[in-house]
Amino acid sequence: MSSPSCNISLTKMDKVVQQNVANAEASASASEEMNAQAEQLKEYVRELMVLITGSREPPASCHLSNNCHGQTALGTWVCP
Repeated sequence: MSSPSCNISLTKMDKVVQQNVANAEASASASEEMNAQAEQLKEYVRELMVLITGSREPPASCHLSNNCHGQTALGTWVCP
């Protein structure tokens, strides 16, 4: 037989675990949505490049600057 204080502690721990699971699921969902939005934004930029330069590729004089610790996935094109 367990004590009432032990039962209360277990109940509190269970609630914290459930909240952590809910937070993790919400974070994963938000991350997926942000990735989808980033992909859509990249497509908009590609379309804008076509309108400006007539090509989906940046001019040869441009280079990709990765300002996020070596990651180039969302880098910035720098043109002279």
